[in-house]
Amino acid sequence: MLYQRNPMRNSVLLTAISFSLISFLLADDLYGQGYNLYWGDLHSHTELSSDACGNIINALIFARDSSKLDFVGITDHDYVLDRRMQEFQWSQLRSACASFNQDGRFITFSGYEWTSPIWGHICVHFIRDDQPLLCHRDDSTSDPNKLIKYLDSTCTFIHYPHPMNVNVDWWNWNSNILIGAEVVGYNNYIFEYYNCPNHAPDIAPNSSLQDIVKAGYKVGFIGSSDTHIGHPGIGALTAVYADSLTRSSLFRALRARRFYATTGQRIEINFSINGHQMGEAFSSFETPRISFQVHSPSLIGAIEIIKNNMVLKTEAVVDTFIDGCVVDSGFSSSSCYYLRVTLLNGHKAWSSPIWIKSTNSAPGNFSIISPSFGNDYGVIWRKRSNIIQWSKSVDLDFADPVSYIIEWHEEGSQDSSINTSGEIWGTTYHFNEKLKDRSNYIFRLRASDGWGGYSYASPAWFRVRTEYWDENASVKDFGFINVSPNPFRNRLEVDLFSKKSSQYHLEAYNLNGEKIWKKDILFKRGGEASLWWKPNYDNHRLSAGIYFISLTDGRDRVTQKVICLP
Repeated sequence: MLYQRNPMRNSVLLTAISFSLISFLLADDLYGQGYNLYWGDLHSHTELSSDACGNIINALIFARDSSKLDFVGITDHDYVLDRRMQEFQWSQLRSACASFNQDGRFITFSGYEWTSPIWGHICVHFIRDDQPLLCHRDDSTSDPNKLIKYLDSTCTFIHYPHPMNVNVDWWNWNSNILIGAEVVGYNNYIFEYYNCPNHAPDIAPNSSLQDIVKAGYKVGFIGSSDTHIGHPGIGALTAVYADSLTRSSLFRALRARRFYATTGQRIEINFSINGHQMGEAFSSFETPRISFQVHSPSLIGAIEIIKNNMVLKTEAVVDTFIDGCVVDSGFSSSSCYYLRVTLLNGHKAWSSPIWIKSTNSAPGNFSIISPSFGNDYGVIWRKRSNIIQWSKSVDLDFADPVSYIIEWHEEGSQDSSINTSGEIWGTTYHFNEKLKDRSNYIFRLRASDGWGGYSYASPAWFRVRTEYWDENASVKDFGFINVSPNPFRNRLEVDLFSKKSSQYHLEAYNLNGEKIWKKDILFKRGGEASLWWKPNYDNHRLSAGIYFISLTDGRDRVTQKVICLP
């Protein structure tokens, strides 16, 4: 049986319970966490796009007062019809969004639609109104990977609108800021699967939302109007479960994929599996128990559970409220589930998916490419910024993009803690973490499938010996090995190296360029030297501030900035 009625509910009680009361109970009971349900439109245009019309102020008023939205995203095109959004227009968009944003009443997200004719479009949303416009016409952000590289470290989320007949390589999109893709958009066209009912006329094979999910990407399902007349909220909508109506709360909910899409009617959905909510990914050996509640302002015609892009269960229903459960006794391998609701009047809704991995199997094997190894320590790093590169691993069980974490610790240190990098998407990392000079470190690289499974690179570990030279100097025959402590108070240790026999002058300067100290050093042959500068003991009393230590052979010079503390 697909669903069962609430035993406390009968035909008499139906007439007594209002739509708003059931809505409140659904939202308040969701996962036992007291979330509220908020409605919005994350893809809309105004006259700031050269292919659209409508004043941005009027558009925001329309979204808030006419469409009764809780939140809206203004996403005018970065470049369209041979016209680029100008900086003053981008400033106007951000200022308007900032002025209308009001916690508890109406939330705005400033943003834009990155509009590449080659790679497709990306809707970019910010939770701050001071971010730059990154245009697809600029070399630095001319493809999705370049754009995401700039956006990854910001308080940003992006979604993919209206799949179209363009060359979109989804396997290159590895970023946790990608929250979802539109299942329904402009003109209420549907992008769920190729040739689906009311499908977009320009959708191509292998570019639908189901194709994106099949490729292993965890994306939530978004509905948007994509209005080009300045009327957000007239068309498809996105419903978000969040704890409060603020930018930060909605941002957390959107990044968690705790949202769903409708074609415009405010159908309310609660969808979970084994206690995990829509948008989640988890590992489990248990049989999936799929729970859902649906409440609609119009009669529901059918409920469908979709598993791995196929209908697992469907049943015709004529009602406005459903509380049901399906047990997937055929679960044996990793699967993706979502809920599709169809009303008798033709409107639809889709929950965001839930992903279940059947085992904790590790990602596939991969290996270190760089650094290469040739001595007892594997590699000597003479610079503080170094590249670590490795071959690609794949999730053998679920075709998911794999992320990586670098682990390291000082060899022989009494501190047994292991340092870790952030999550890395890709196969190259510029390592510039602070390491002690002339010390030995053990490094490991771990691949993670996001489900609890992980594996280590081959070799499982490698050693690094740090012997820093001044990596900023163009001179390679001599330089600083170490200048510490920095900042300092009474004395400064200066360690030098030279690859040749030469006379050097070690000098100190203040910010005015005045030389305040000098010492001559003779290297009879290449090697290292160490000395102390004690300005507060050598008849010098330094004021707190910035100084420069300089080493020169009379022709070339290397310099190190130091700070003197009070």
